[in-house]
Amino acid sequence: MLEIFISCVLSTIILLVYGNLFCSYFFKLNIYKTSNFSENSIFGIIFLSFFALIINFLIPIEKSIGTIMIIISLVLFIIFSLRTKYKKELVSYIFYTSVITFFLLCLSNVNRPDAGLYHLPYTSLINENKIILGSTNIHFRFGHISSVQYLSSIYNNYLFSSSIITVPLASIVSIFLVYLTKEFYSFFNKKKEIAFIIFLILLFSIFNFNRYSSFGNDVPSHVYFFIIIIYFLKINSLKKCDLNTFFKIFILTIFLITLKLFMIVVIIIPFIMFLLSKYKKKIILNKNLIIFSIFGLLWVLKNLLTSGCLFYPIQKTCFKNLDYFNQKQTEQVVNASEAWSKGWSDQKEIILSYDEYNKNLNWLKTWSNEHLKKIFEKITPFAFFLIFLILSIYFKKFFKTKNYKFNSINKKRLLELFVINLLFFSVWFFKFPLYRYGLSFIGLTLIIIIFLLVSRNITLLNKKFFSTFIIIGFLALFLKNGIRIYEKLNIEYDNYPWPRIYSMSESDNNIEKKFTKITDDKNNFIFYYSQGQECMYSKSPCSNYKNKNLKIKKIYNYLIYYF
Repeated sequence: MLEIFISCVLSTIILLVYGNLFCSYFFKLNIYKTSNFSENSIFGIIFLSFFALIINFLIPIEKSIGTIMIIISLVLFIIFSLRTKYKKELVSYIFYTSVITFFLLCLSNVNRPDAGLYHLPYTSLINENKIILGSTNIHFRFGHISSVQYLSSIYNNYLFSSSIITVPLASIVSIFLVYLTKEFYSFFNKKKEIAFIIFLILLFSIFNFNRYSSFGNDVPSHVYFFIIIIYFLKINSLKKCDLNTFFKIFILTIFLITLKLFMIVVIIIPFIMFLLSKYKKKIILNKNLIIFSIFGLLWVLKNLLTSGCLFYPIQKTCFKNLDYFNQKQTEQVVNASEAWSKGWSDQKEIILSYDEYNKNLNWLKTWSNEHLKKIFEKITPFAFFLIFLILSIYFKKFFKTKNYKFNSINKKRLLELFVINLLFFSVWFFKFPLYRYGLSFIGLTLIIIIFLLVSRNITLLNKKFFSTFIIIGFLALFLKNGIRIYEKLNIEYDNYPWPRIYSMSESDNNIEKKFTKITDDKNNFIFYYSQGQECMYSKSPCSNYKNKNLKIKKIYNYLIYYF
């Protein structure tokens, strides 16, 4: 357990240090005169993810790279810790973030089954290979990977167990929870209404992001969506929005899209901000616009090289003349992904094809009978909390005589946010209505409604009232994970108590599997076939599909997989 905790501390330091570098260069932040450690770490996650992506165009992200990045971060951290004016706050930040990360991570399961099918296999792929053209022909899910896989890959090093690649996903959530807590208290005395919305986002996040095995690639996307929303709410005037805020939202949005392509709808926020800004010329001429756009274009280039599509699997963005583009597979992925998210597998009588099921709301009845019920089950605990919160607020109002009005939040901004979120919600509902895809859209809808119901009474509430709920929320998170850890203390497996990266089964000893080598007619190695089971973090490239007729060639030392 000590190795896990040290790794959690190290992860916090790494993300903070590289976040400091990012913010000092792009946003001209004096890192020694600010205590916004969690906010800087949020951008550190972005920096390391794109850095790993850039490196992988040229070379594999081997252990040597991760080791060098750790050594550099430790040297920079020593310098930073000696020069910062907020040494106590720094120690507190590292401690709290590391403890949350530890509780989330220790003896947890990885995301089932996606981690075993493509999260871990793709991380292994980029640890062992530079970018592979046509990698979606090895496994179509390699077209759905997230920046999280690149972030995880750069953690692999010679100093710790390979299981350290599981740490950054937990760090993202713990940093986010600490960030929300700090933002709440910093805004409480200045703008209580914004603080109240942040408070609701914090509690909603604790309710939904308290189990590591459920994180996958979805939770980080919801984390960054909420961060964008908070930045958006803090803007007093879109017309006069300062350049730093605009570019923070811009890079956050680009990163969000690399986390989950479905989140591309969020690009409307910086687009609207640009259209309304009085600083359009300064934005266009700013180096940040060019560099951040290049980051986004590099991700698009990665998509093109791995799948033949700019935005896989959207067919209109695909180049059919590329040797490795698999049109038949891409068409199937488009229809199947949408149909399965709408409950296609739950059909009991007439079984419609993917294409027919997706048309004309044919899916609505089946989806309502199964998925809608699950969504209600998921949001019910938070809904009960909101009801209790409303009753508590009105109970306090009963003993007050003064009529309060809110004025510290821009009502127009809230209306804009509601309309924008309604658009996001609609796209989610009509295309991919799975709870894990639309979690943040649903949560934000509830939060805005609750805010409108109680907004005039928020000023009745003191800091102690909110702090009580926050403390209870964190205690519940620690208690839930503490019980889980206690119940699994006697389970023994290789590399205990890290999350298993070599096996999904709790009865397995978590030993790296040796899968069947598939070769071509000339006995050239093509890939490892896992006989239908999850590849996990095994030797790469690996697939649970046999992929008959898959071929391989090399051009300029780059591997190309094609049929």
